[in-house]
Amino acid sequence: MMFILAPIFFLIACVYSIVGLAGGSSYLAALAWMGLPRETLVPLALVCNLVVSAQGTYSYRKAGFFRPQLFWPLALSSVPFAFLGGLTPISDTTFYLLLGVSLLLAAVRMFVYQPKGTRYLLQQSHKRYLVPFGALLGYLAGLIGLGGGIFLAPLLILSGTTDAKQTAAVTAPFILVNSLSGLAAHANHLTPSLFSQSIPLILAVGVGGWLGSRLGAYRLQPIWVQRTGAVLLSLVSFKILGRIPL
Repeated sequence: MMFILAPIFFLIACVYSIVGLAGGSSYLAALAWMGLPRETLVPLALVCNLVVSAQGTYSYRKAGFFRPQLFWPLALSSVPFAFLGGLTPISDTTFYLLLGVSLLLAAVRMFVYQPKGTRYLLQQSHKRYLVPFGALLGYLAGLIGLGGGIFLAPLLILSGTTDAKQTAAVTAPFILVNSLSGLAAHANHLTPSLFSQSIPLILAVGVGGWLGSRLGAYRLQPIWVQRTGAVLLSLVSFKILGRIPL
């Protein structure tokens, strides 16, 4: 099963990492379609998130787009709440509802684009919201088993706080720290046997994340990749939401 999913995970990691995301929502969707129980698919998705977001963090930071004054208040407030979210029990219906909505949010984020070349300023009015927003996003991320990037990126873009590449440079490390915190809450489900079986997926997202983050930080304009991914995510989200009994 893992070898079948490996090419899919490679493509997910490559496309998402171009725009600073890690692909957690799509990993969850793919694993859910394969029939894995939620207790298994969440830690697997978080491990893949860690690998891809680490690549994005390195590439975008090296390219000079990182905004520490924006990242640290968000990260420090989100990490403990991501752990709490990971410990919060939710029903399967709630889980798939939140996952489907998360995929739609990712689609919206990919449709929104700001041209590069503009240097955005962190306005004083925005600073007061960083800590509470970080806590809220961290809790939601831990609850669903994501890194929270699909929640954070639209807020940064739509608020005018960052451009597309600055958004990616903040989102990638945000996903990294929250995925690590969420994984700590699910660590008892990540057995050595499960980890060894998942090595093909981890290698696939490692290569895909490296390629995508390098392309996003140095080569490509992400507009068409974002919009193509948005169409795919929309279709997947409707499929997930269709599984929820009315």
